[in-house]
Parts: sequence; structure tokens; C-alpha cells
Amino acid sequence: MTTRLPMDGPMPLPDLNDLKAFARVDGDHEDWTLNTLLQSAVEFVQTATGQDFTVTTPDRARVAVMALAAHWYDNRLPVAEAVNVVPFHVRSLIHQLRDWQDPAVTEALAEEDPAL
Repeated sequence: MTTRLPMDGPMPLPDLNDLKAFARVDGDHEDWTLNTLLQSAVEFVQTATGQDFTVTTPDRARVAVMALAAHWYDNRLPVAEAVNVVPFHVRSLIHQLRDWQDPAVTEALAEEDPAL
């Protein structure tokens, strides 16, 4: 498994290998479940923030997506009401990302219109 470091440049949305490393899952017997949870977490975070992270993904968005998917994976059996709650740290990250702006887009807009 290849490990990407934040200093390598803009990071894409997490993929299955990223989630497996984050959730400490070995083997491929849970790949379908993890991939489904990952895609659902991406949709959840993007909808909750009103942001599209397909071009540039801030680290906070990557963590929120992986933490939410891992939480859903760890709590697949509804044994308590707390299972249906989005973890506090994920809610905090989502709140911070609502006002996030892609630095590349902001810089391009500033070059087009210096008044911004």
C-alpha cells in the first residue's frame, strides 16, 4: 500500500486504500462494504458543507470523510441510539468546511479581478 504525504501536493478524495489504512482494516473481504460507506461519506460531507471536493480536497475534508466512513463501519449493527449520531469531531470538521474556498480558485479569481 502506498502512503501519500500531505506535502506531496493537493490530495484527492480518500480512496479505498486510504480508508482501510485509517480504519486499520486488513485484507479485501470488506472492500465492498468499505467502498460503499466511503462513497456515502463523501456524499454526506459534500452535501453537508455545500462544497465539491472533487478537484481540491483539504485535509479536513479527507479526515471528515474517512472518520465518518470508519464510524459507520465500526457501528454497522444498530445497538444503541448513539450509532445514528454523527461524531462530534466530524460535525466540527463539516462546520469548518462550510466556508472553505479552494485556494487555487481564489487566487485565479483575484488575478482576474484585483478588486476582490
